[in-house]
Amino acid sequence: MRILATSPLIPRPDTASGDRRFAAILKLLARRAQVDFAAGETLPPRTAPDHRHLRALEKINVQVVAGGADNIHDCLARNRYDAIYSEFWAHSRFITHLARNIQPWARIVVDSVDVHFLREEAAARLGLNDPTSVAERKVQELTVYRGAHTVIAITEEDEIALHREGGIARVLRLPNIVESRPRAHLDRGNQMLFVGGFGHPPNRDAVHWFVTEILPRIRARIPDASFRVVGAKPPPDITALNGAPGVQIVGFVPDTGPYLDAAAVSVAPLRYGAGMKGKVTEALSAGLPVVTTSAGAQGLRAVSGEHLIVADEAASFADAVVQLLQDADRAARLGANGQRHILSLCGEPAASAVIDQLLQHLQGVRTPTLAPLRMLTYRALRSVARAGRRPPPPTPTPPPPGSAKPTVQAPPESR
Repeated sequence: MRILATSPLIPRPDTASGDRRFAAILKLLARRAQVDFAAGETLPPRTAPDHRHLRALEKINVQVVAGGADNIHDCLARNRYDAIYSEFWAHSRFITHLARNIQPWARIVVDSVDVHFLREEAAARLGLNDPTSVAERKVQELTVYRGAHTVIAITEEDEIALHREGGIARVLRLPNIVESRPRAHLDRGNQMLFVGGFGHPPNRDAVHWFVTEILPRIRARIPDASFRVVGAKPPPDITALNGAPGVQIVGFVPDTGPYLDAAAVSVAPLRYGAGMKGKVTEALSAGLPVVTTSAGAQGLRAVSGEHLIVADEAASFADAVVQLLQDADRAARLGANGQRHILSLCGEPAASAVIDQLLQHLQGVRTPTLAPLRMLTYRALRSVARAGRRPPPPTPTPPPPGSAKPTVQAPPESR
């Protein structure tokens, strides 16, 4: 099979857990099929530092074929594909429109990454989103899913929500993909760690809630407790917290490993969200004890007190962290249990089984005999459009507020 994988931005696994998941999926697909990748953003020159992410794709046998919305048009007109694997509903709406016009035989697979309307509805309940706008975007999102051959959900909760809405042909669940990281026996002190990029609104809210409502309760009982925040692009209101009692805002780091090793407890105080949380799965895979909320534990099938600790109120969250900081043996047991659990759920064998299931379902695709003629016709019409003798193909729509990645636009916004 030949598959076009596409995303609004080049996957940068060192900046976002969603990108790390997408890169792992591309690796698994490329072991089984010919995979091309097209980014919605313009590709960096080979001399640019950011080009390392493209080289990383080439190392896993993924061919980078296009960058920028206009070049994706041309890529589809030049190359025949059996299937198109597209990330995020807003980007997928643009891709689906192109595919229906140029390669209508290609099966469309939309990876939701998380079901956005669930996250946005939760934010609206906290007064952080406009309910009317959320309802409008929900209709648009569901329209994209209903037009796809297969929709990928990350969690059982997301899968159930999509089935409940109805009209979606097929939903497969493909969670985050993690690798085990050994946990050394060290004296870590009373350090807490939060990992998360700040292009994602729930992370910003989580840090503020922790610093204002939870951390003071912890430091009242453990005065030397410290809170370290690692994540790309912290906005001014987050960087302003640096230097507050017990708070260190680190920002972007190329490798979170040393920070996971140094922390005694991972905290994920997310008040809303959807999908599986990379910060939680990463910490669990490293054997780090985790305290999170119901939102942070979504999709993990974890038992609170056995694999991690779930607490939704500031006081109970602080109590859970204090107990782990004061009981190293319990913290170690919780971390080991959580690591075994997450590897069974999100290890590569589990992900490979889902990829095999997806490709088996796509195997029936057959490129029609007249496909080359249709593609040549599209190229000719596009040439006429570029010459100004007819309107060009429609451009992508702006991204919905709060999306983890933007829709394809020029110039693209970096994640």
